[in-house]
Amino acid sequence: MRPLVALLFPALLGACGQFSDLVDPIHPPKAGPAAGDLMQATDARCVAPAPSAYIVYQAQASGRLLRIEARPGGAVEDLTERLELLGPGADDFVNASPGGDSLVIGTTRVGCAAEACLAVATRDACAAQAIVVDGKPVPSRGLAAIANGGDVVVYPAPGPAHDLDLFVVRRASGAWSTPTNLTAGSSAPFNQRPAISDDGARIAFACGPSAGASAPGTSLCEVGVDGAGLRVVASPKSAGASSADAYVGSADFAPDGELVAEASLADVTQLWTVAPTGQASVVAAGVVSDASPCVFSDGPVASVWAGRDPNSGLHELKVANANGGDAAVLTPGVDVADVGIGCSR
Repeated sequence: MRPLVALLFPALLGACGQFSDLVDPIHPPKAGPAAGDLMQATDARCVAPAPSAYIVYQAQASGRLLRIEARPGGAVEDLTERLELLGPGADDFVNASPGGDSLVIGTTRVGCAAEACLAVATRDACAAQAIVVDGKPVPSRGLAAIANGGDVVVYPAPGPAHDLDLFVVRRASGAWSTPTNLTAGSSAPFNQRPAISDDGARIAFACGPSAGASAPGTSLCEVGVDGAGLRVVASPKSAGASSADAYVGSADFAPDGELVAEASLADVTQLWTVAPTGQASVVAAGVVSDASPCVFSDGPVASVWAGRDPNSGLHELKVANANGGDAAVLTPGVDVADVGIGCSR
């Protein structure tokens, strides 16, 4: 028997196609989440880890976002598995607040659509919300930083006079503020890879002539979250580099007030401590191919290390004490994406 609508409205059926294609006016298709909607999941896997030392990172091969306890044999959590409970999509980075209560991610989930945007997620990664300013989600343009409490985020974006500037947004009463350009006065066209201090007051970042925190000629810069105190902490020249192609790139704050930075001051990539005066000292002279440092509040340093087996091409997570001793590889045989990592409690 033909459907009643085909008998009564044959012209309509011919114009609109198959009967199954007609829209049901009583049960219209559900729209996806709008950018800015709080997405939450209730699932047995939605358990936040107990306070400890953790590293968040992205796996190179799969692109999955992961969190690992910062000790040999530490448990690994699949944050992407939790985010998938919120809806389909892809993710391009993750960072954690120093205290670990909040995550900032680049993602196409939570209403971000085809272009990845920034979202703030809870510690267990089972609730997330896109950062929306003036009705539009903030696009993801690389690693962002988030302060404790999840209400302050610093991120890179094209600026009026620079290819990349760093902007800060603040959340109050559920709404995000108009972005403030923290690096409008920078002499560098690319300002990227922000790291936020434990007290949320200062930002360390790579400021250089071209894209990438390890581009030749890149310096280490600093600015207050309020926009005050913008300065170059150390340039390759001031830090005593032996090559014109040297750089002082991404860094993180150490508990003693110094910075731990990735740099090529001696023609190889190593970790260096940089004093507030700009004086640089290599952390461990015999350790090379060491990059993307993040520092725990009690001093140990995590990094992305390609030096355990140089012929393998693998970048593995390593954690060591402040002077480079007692080093342990946490992800042997697993290639970690060198897009920035985050340390938290």
